[in-house]
Amino acid sequence: MVIPCVTSAGFHFNTSLEQSRPFSAKHTCVGLEAGVPSRRLISKPSFSPIKNFASTKQLCTVISDALIAHTEAYTKADVLHRDVSSSTIKIDEHGRGLLVDWDLPMAVRAPSEFRAGTWQFISAAILFDPLEKEHGLPDDLESFCHVLVYNLVKHRPTKFSQLYAQIEFVFDNFVETHDGTIVGGRGKMNFFAGGELPPKGFKNSLPAPCVEAVEALRALFKPLYNDSEQDAPSPEDVQAIFYRSLSSNRDNDWFADDQSVYVRYAYPPHTRKSSSPSISSRSVCSQ
Repeated sequence: MVIPCVTSAGFHFNTSLEQSRPFSAKHTCVGLEAGVPSRRLISKPSFSPIKNFASTKQLCTVISDALIAHTEAYTKADVLHRDVSSSTIKIDEHGRGLLVDWDLPMAVRAPSEFRAGTWQFISAAILFDPLEKEHGLPDDLESFCHVLVYNLVKHRPTKFSQLYAQIEFVFDNFVETHDGTIVGGRGKMNFFAGGELPPKGFKNSLPAPCVEAVEALRALFKPLYNDSEQDAPSPEDVQAIFYRSLSSNRDNDWFADDQSVYVRYAYPPHTRKSSSPSISSRSVCSQ
């Protein structure tokens, strides 16, 4: 099951303008103006946040399921989700993945000035050039990689605190330019190059199949940021990495007791207020 069960659907008229901080103070939010209709789907609340994963293997399974849903929407309906994040990937009652919040996706050829996303999971390319970079399929696929790594480092028990210490630079890093534009992505570029959250740290703290998946994803997206002529990753490329990881049959490959700290302790042992720009995960912005 990769999509939520819809119980009702319709149009909702916003009566007030939602305030958020987009990439630039000059931006305004589109589709949120008073009186402008927006589609709303109401589904059964039979899922939980991805941060409540019962094991690292389940985390990989849930993301793989969400990727399948994303690929179906892209190949059959010519639609990009544009906000793949920890907030839009859920765990259903059977422990499988859902990709939710399909109210703001746009056609693949939507104007590039329209933006949606959650800062920690937006591709490095868009964060680095938010006003000009068109949102394409590789950007959504890269977001799946960031969802995996972010949840592995932040929400999984680990004795290797240096990994957690680097999470802010990789996922929250940003600067404000002279014209007020908020840009970022440097930490994510460094991750793909192996400088941040290096392979050695993962090998010492994660199940072998998960390490292999992280490093394969790192290698897959690295050429996008080193002027390589290699083709952009495809959904099949990314899905194949998850399939290989999840199909491992060796008994000791996956840890038996590595559930999320939210499940183990009922609260996160590490609490830190994010310093990233307060971009709403449901904002759609334009110049």
